[in-house]
Amino acid sequence: MQSVQLSAFLMLGVFIIIATTSSDLQKNTEKENTCPVVTCGAAGANGLPGRDGRDGPKGEKGDLGLQGPRGLQGLPGKVGPAGLKGDKGSEGTKGEKGSSEGDGQQSVQSMIEKLTTLQDNFNKLKNAFIFSVGKEVGSKLFVTDGLEYNYETARRVCSRAGGLVAAPRTADENHALQEIVSKHDKRSLPWNN
Repeated sequence: MQSVQLSAFLMLGVFIIIATTSSDLQKNTEKENTCPVVTCGAAGANGLPGRDGRDGPKGEKGDLGLQGPRGLQGLPGKVGPAGLKGDKGSEGTKGEKGSSEGDGQQSVQSMIEKLTTLQDNFNKLKNAFIFSVGKEVGSKLFVTDGLEYNYETARRVCSRAGGLVAAPRTADENHALQEIVSKHDKRSLPWNN
């Protein structure tokens, strides 16, 4: 806006100079064939830039640029509906013929015999284990690994093994624990610490 005002001011000054010169020419007839010369001063420094003009019309669409790098993979989408049922598979090979020894009653009797044998073997192993590291009193089984622990550590060790820290409630249980302690050459009872 300032540059428009400045140029209007300059043009007005030029017109005044021309008008003055032309009136002097009419007074001096001897200088009829001369051309008036308008002299301006030295060019001044440029002023401050003006404000931006209004936005012009939208230009044409440019050419397609190069494709950028591939971004990160997005989150998985929702699970789609179940597919159609597949075709029936080919028939497998035929198995060997089974034995026809008796009926189901004999099979049950055979399983009972195997279970009894398994239980007897387990009891023998349990008794051997108890003899080496522990004692059995009623339905309780008292065992040790032979190491000394504070209460919290002993509780964790017993818990991991599926048991509890020994807490004798009867004279028989107390006697069994004293025997275990004496086997390991300990002078004090571990639960008295």
